[in-house]
Amino acid sequence: MRKRIYQFGFKFFSPSALGWNPVVDCRIMRNPFRQGIPEDVLKADVRALPEFEGLVQYGMFHLNEVDVIYVGCLYGRHRSGAVAEEIAKRTGAVVQKIGDVAGLRSL
Repeated sequence: MRKRIYQFGFKFFSPSALGWNPVVDCRIMRNPFRQGIPEDVLKADVRALPEFEGLVQYGMFHLNEVDVIYVGCLYGRHRSGAVAEEIAKRTGAVVQKIGDVAGLRSL
């Protein structure tokens, strides 16, 4: 079975409340969102934040122990996206985005 990373927004749901763990909570990083800035530029800003590497390492540690981890921030786009993509790049895991509650039905 291939390892999975579910990228989500805490605004829509909390995996911990459903007993789904481990969760990498990217809300500890400053939110880089600024209106009109392309998403790839925002994700590059996230990668430059001091907490970024620690969150990636935390996620990789847990992904070595289990087949699924959850990576989230407020809306599940920039911070969690950058962290989830980096973990996937380093581990070969697949990232699946859960954009809203309807996305949960696919799990």
